[in-house]
Amino acid sequence: MTNETMTTLLLIGVNFVLSVVGNLLSDAIKKRLTQAKPTPETMPGPNRFMGLLRSPWILPPSFIAADVLWLVYDFRSHDHTFAITRLEVYNIAAMATAIWYNLSWMSMSLMRQALRHQGETMVASFQQISEGLKGTTKALAEWKEKNDLATQAALEQALATFRKTGEILSAVKEKNEKAQKRWKR
Repeated sequence: MTNETMTTLLLIGVNFVLSVVGNLLSDAIKKRLTQAKPTPETMPGPNRFMGLLRSPWILPPSFIAADVLWLVYDFRSHDHTFAITRLEVYNIAAMATAIWYNLSWMSMSLMRQALRHQGETMVASFQQISEGLKGTTKALAEWKEKNDLATQAALEQALATFRKTGEILSAVKEKNEKAQKRWKR
């Protein structure tokens, strides 16, 4: 066999092997691309009725208005030329208590919303600080490798401080997330 024949046979063999390997790879890639992707669990939409119950601007003001109207009706419906009866005193006290309760319900709902919003902004700011500390720690670690041994002790102390701060921030972040989950219930 001559060199030309050997080269031709070698090229035919390489071409055959490459075509087989190429077909196998393309089949594997097609199978992987057409593989069913797991869908994330869909959360049910918020219940509109529960949203109304949690809103501090819907139910409490309407109850307050109803109580005030009932109180005004109670005052106007009776002829107060006679002595006030026990039932009228009870009705007035009940309406005043209901108005006070609804005002406190409204203020507590507003405070809960404000705390939830504050917690969300705190978590976002803690994440930014944590990312910044990670970047600073990484930069200090790279700089530490490049510099001489005399400054390594000071750098190790700074790294330890940054790591402790990062751990504290992650602990605070976890507590805030737990508190947010409690408030969302």
